[in-house]
Amino acid sequence: AGRCLERRWRPRDGCARASPSVRPPSGKERGLAHPPGREAWLGVELVGPPGNAAGLGALVEVRAEGRTWLRQVQGLRGFGQGPSRVHVGLGTATEVEVSVWWPDGETTSGSAGVRRVVTARHPAAP
Repeated sequence: AGRCLERRWRPRDGCARASPSVRPPSGKERGLAHPPGREAWLGVELVGPPGNAAGLGALVEVRAEGRTWLRQVQGLRGFGQGPSRVHVGLGTATEVEVSVWWPDGETTSGSAGVRRVVTARHPAAP
C-alpha cells in the first residue's frame, strides 16, 4: 500500500489514488469535438416470437442521411446475458428508417425520430 502514495494512477499496479494536483480533463483536453449529449442516437428494443422473445440473431438496419448502420442482436457476452436492445449513434440525423430482419426470415420496418428507444415487434410476438 505504501508504494501507491508516491505514484500517480497506473492501471496495472492497483493504485487508485491520483495526485491532488491532477484535475479531470475538460472536453477539449480529452479530444471531444462536441460536448456530450448533443449528437443523435437511437435505441431499438426487440420483442421476438415465442421461443426467441429477445430477438437473438436479428439484424437491425438503421438508415439516415445517406448512411446505414447494421447491428446484430447477440446473446451471451462474457459472464452474463447481453441486452436485446441495439444502440446506434447517429450524428446529426433527425429522422431514421429502421428495418429488422428476424432469424426466421420475417422482416419489419418503419420510421422513427431520434434520441429515443423504439420497440420493434416480430409479427408473431405475443
